[in-house]
Amino acid sequence: MNRTGKTRYMSSMGLAFAEEKEMKKLGEMAEQGWLLESFAFLGYRLRKGEAQKLQYSLDVHELKPSEQNEYFEMFEAGGWSHVCTQGNLHIFSAPPGTVPIYSDKNTMYEKYNRVIGVWRMLAAVFVIFSIVFHLIYRQIVEAQGITPLSNVFLVLATLSFALAVPSLMTFTAFLFRRRRFR
Repeated sequence: MNRTGKTRYMSSMGLAFAEEKEMKKLGEMAEQGWLLESFAFLGYRLRKGEAQKLQYSLDVHELKPSEQNEYFEMFEAGGWSHVCTQGNLHIFSAPPGTVPIYSDKNTMYEKYNRVIGVWRMLAAVFVIFSIVFHLIYRQIVEAQGITPLSNVFLVLATLSFALAVPSLMTFTAFLFRRRRFR
């Protein structure tokens, strides 16, 4: 964790891999007076405040701007306060003892089902691009040898592959997580 006076950075292990662990760690940090403020690059930004006993929970839901107020009000009615949002990831906090956002297997399954669709598409796109760019690279090298154009396709294939690997890992992690709730 990096500290800068009134704010602190806490790195993330990846919500696909350690969601419960991260939510618990955020609760422990709140007890020390470091409250979640926002998502940050590969982690979270915490701000110094009054020590509180809080539990954190993640919801995954794609919202239109017109749906946001109603969505957040629904959680407030259940005792949960909206803390921060990044894309379709929303983190809420509540005092210990508040009824969990997800209290049964069906709702947990649906939560991960929403996420899996996005990661399936991303992984498929990057894998396909990686294969296509590599095949084009090989065709150019066989026909003309190594040229600036072949190098462009080699770079594109490499970048696509570099994006495909973490996308596939995240997709797989969410698949295994969803599987626990069947």
